[in-house]
Amino acid sequence: MKRSIVLTALLIVLTSASAQAAEPAPAETAQSLYLQAGKAERQDQQAKAKELYEAIIDRFPTSDLALNANDRLLELMRGTTTAPSTKPTPPPPADPKAKARELLALKKKAADIQDKEWRRLSIAFFNRYDHRYNRSELRENEQQWDKLAEEKVREELGMGSAEINARFEEACHKLGITGTCDEKALK
Repeated sequence: MKRSIVLTALLIVLTSASAQAAEPAPAETAQSLYLQAGKAERQDQQAKAKELYEAIIDRFPTSDLALNANDRLLELMRGTTTAPSTKPTPPPPADPKAKARELLALKKKAADIQDKEWRRLSIAFFNRYDHRYNRSELRENEQQWDKLAEEKVREELGMGSAEINARFEEACHKLGITGTCDEKALK
């Protein structure tokens, strides 16, 4: 009888130890990342908070905290004003074609940033509503995603995509390129 009790107690201890070992480390859970992001927000470390909220959305897209993180991220993006970029701007290239090629590269990078941000926001929306949504609400969200994606471009590149496109078109016009102004035309 005593042996069976001791064996049962030993079995319970071993199973609880293995269950604890199977749990992910606290730094790997959505909850711990969410708490870290909240702490970063309270300490006015907005960039770090945004990064942590994005990590939750990317690593744990189906968790309820991913929805909360998306909401907090949207609020942070709405609440911040876009300050001018502190990145040093390189001197303008002397060659007009080189300037046009640089603007073309910026245009592509802006499109890539917009696409990634738009996808991230839309995935969070569809994960939240599980494809049960009102079409008018979707249209409203799409307009908001466009604005947020444009803000992300402005934040990362220091100017909006419309300004980049205008500068690119102006550079192509100065070069006398008619028709499609692309890599082939800029060689």
